[in-house]
Amino acid sequence: MPSGTDRRFAAEAAYGGSVPLNSAHDHWAKGTMSTVNGVSQQAAMDPAIAAGQRRYFTRLDMAGLSDVGWQVRPVPLPAPLALFGSGLVVLMGLARRRRAG
Repeated sequence: MPSGTDRRFAAEAAYGGSVPLNSAHDHWAKGTMSTVNGVSQQAAMDPAIAAGQRRYFTRLDMAGLSDVGWQVRPVPLPAPLALFGSGLVVLMGLARRRRAG
């Protein structure tokens, strides 16, 4: 539970109220929606997922994991300029090898 004056669970704060659960109370209710980087998506901890479908952990999923004691942090993504620069260095190295060989 969060510290300070806000006594709600992080999942309640992320959802905006009580989060609906399935009948066994071990998953979010079927069709529970949340967001991933601002894009709406069905929560990953929904009780079912179709074969071949990929779901990312949503803001609600991460908050729920935090509520049960997991230490969750988003994976930092490298800046686009750094990715472009490293790709350019690799391409230049390959071109240099090709010319030398």
